[in-house]
Amino acid sequence: MPKKMLIALLSLALIMSAFSAMPVTAAPQPTYIVIQITVNTTGGVNRLFSLTLDDTLVQVVNPLYTVSSSTTAMFTTGESFTGSVSGDLSGTISSGAFNTIWVDVTATSMRGLTTGHAEYSDSTGTFSLIMVLDVDAQLSDENIVGASLKGYAFSRSSGGGYADKLLIIKLEGSLTGPNEWKFNGRGWIFDEVECQLESFSVSGSRADNLGETRLVSLSSGDVVMQFTTSDITLGADADAEFTTKQRLTGTSTGALAGSFELDSNAFIITSGTYAGRGYSVARFAFTNPDGTVDGFLILDNSYYGVHNGYIVGVSGTGAFINKIFLGEFRGSFTNPPEYYDYEGTASVYACSIPPPVGGVILDSNVKVTSTSIVAPPWAYASLIAILITITALILRRLK
Repeated sequence: MPKKMLIALLSLALIMSAFSAMPVTAAPQPTYIVIQITVNTTGGVNRLFSLTLDDTLVQVVNPLYTVSSSTTAMFTTGESFTGSVSGDLSGTISSGAFNTIWVDVTATSMRGLTTGHAEYSDSTGTFSLIMVLDVDAQLSDENIVGASLKGYAFSRSSGGGYADKLLIIKLEGSLTGPNEWKFNGRGWIFDEVECQLESFSVSGSRADNLGETRLVSLSSGDVVMQFTTSDITLGADADAEFTTKQRLTGTSTGALAGSFELDSNAFIITSGTYAGRGYSVARFAFTNPDGTVDGFLILDNSYYGVHNGYIVGVSGTGAFINKIFLGEFRGSFTNPPEYYDYEGTASVYACSIPPPVGGVILDSNVKVTSTSIVAPPWAYASLIAILITITALILRRLK
């Protein structure tokens, strides 16, 4: 091989080695986590009330539940809990509180929806969590002797080393002892800067499914959950209403433009100091030509049909298959005296999960541990052009 050609090839190889040693750094990536949670509860007080056999209870993982076996229902109040977390997170849970709506209460079983909040802390920082769980319980002598739970925990705020981070965990658990629950959780921690902040508006109507209310009697000291402000502790006996069989349909505009269907329950105090206040839980299905999003809302009722709280999109198809949506929602029923219509707005973080996971956060086996990524095609094309130019210059000098 001619000496000039050998020098040119060696120079080219040296340049390529230098470029290959340079990593391409991506933006921060979400962290996939697997955790185990143990929760110890104090138990609570049950307030019995009556339903009809076609009433409905919202579920956040399972399909909408229709009462079919018993007209007996219960509202559990005054239940607090603490706990511990191990796995990819290791810390403690404190200041936990639950409400549960139980339906189809028989001597041997009942179905429920549990909503609550708690504080998580470890050596890195803190997350303030909201939890919502579907419960399928088995009974003996009026005590829960077994139960399976499915649902979600997500962050409403964060601090310390977790500041500006978002957490969502899908949970599956069971009763493992008297007032002890254990969960397996899988999910993600996102940096807010990784996610795209989006807003949209909704307009809908419940005219075809107005909903029906069932009377619940509460006592002094009972606690009703709130998620954007302090819980309500009654200073005197009061009446409340459980709203069932309410469905909204409508459209959305803005970043998420399309149509939606939404089933909801509400628990509203109707007498005394806190009349008009309570909470609502809804399950929604959003559709547009690009795909679908399934998720839920958990909202404070600041005055009857006036809401503010959180919206969470947990799975999707099409363009939304690798998206998780976490954010805030405000809305209200409009057009008195019937108040059939509804208007609302949302501001959400749209967070991408690295493929091939998609939107199924429970079954993910992918754990992102590096910020080095494959460069885009244009980068390789530019590199090749640079190498050709440098080689040509070397050959010209050697002539």
